[in-house]
Amino acid sequence: MIYTLTEEDLKEEFLDDSFHPSSSSGSLRSLRLPWHVFRIPFRHAIRVVLALPLGAFIFAILWAMYTDYDRAVNVLCANEDGRKIRNYLPSLSAAIGDFPVSRAVWTTCVVLHAPPRFLFGSMYLQYFESIVPSSMQSWVFAAWISSVLELLGLVGLSIITSGQNLPFHAFCFAIFLIFSELYMLLQCYLQSKMTKGQAVTGVEAKSLKIKKCLTKLIIVCTVMLFIVYFRHEAKCEQGMYTIFAFIEYVVILANMGFHVCAYWDFYDRVIVIDILRPLMSPNTKNLSWDF
Repeated sequence: MIYTLTEEDLKEEFLDDSFHPSSSSGSLRSLRLPWHVFRIPFRHAIRVVLALPLGAFIFAILWAMYTDYDRAVNVLCANEDGRKIRNYLPSLSAAIGDFPVSRAVWTTCVVLHAPPRFLFGSMYLQYFESIVPSSMQSWVFAAWISSVLELLGLVGLSIITSGQNLPFHAFCFAIFLIFSELYMLLQCYLQSKMTKGQAVTGVEAKSLKIKKCLTKLIIVCTVMLFIVYFRHEAKCEQGMYTIFAFIEYVVILANMGFHVCAYWDFYDRVIVIDILRPLMSPNTKNLSWDF
């Protein structure tokens, strides 16, 4: 069974006559747990999980440019004189679609980071259910559905490249783009409602501030992305696709940055893996979610 607890609840969960802290300090690090129980601080887990797509993104772009720069930045259109135009940056689709190594690394990292992301989404579901009024529970459910669809779209467009099945890849990209931004807007809205009339910690305020800035940045960049793309398709101007690729990088990195904010939202939580915990435990009052 996998579940999460706050650091204080973890101490209460296992600090009984059988299990004592190995030092008098009573710190979480010094707490002895049974052999079948493993703990992972959430703030460490989120770093590892989101480092996977970030590392894969950087590797895919650099590998494509290093391996065959001309092929990586190639564009199919020509200007009015019939001459090929120059492009200087590859899009992510080109980097993972035309280069097997980049595609393998990107797909593997995205697929590996997906299961923890689904679990993090469940944590947010229960988090918002506990801090917003009952009249807003439908918005909480909508945010959770949006996070699931965003992740499914990302996995789909990563597994099936544009070269393998362009309509399906485009559909998954649209799903990812639409629901990722909807999820960001809903999460900012719900967290803003939570802050009204309640005490807000410093990390919660920091998280919300960063989320709002990144959401605005992504919305603006998405609009620019479509404008630049359709202008490139219509006129095939020099450097236009380079601008498109750069804005795409900004959108991808800002999306990752938004999800990193979970680091502050669940800073004091611990992921607990108990391989022998019975399905129905008498001590489950402090669990935020289980699996």
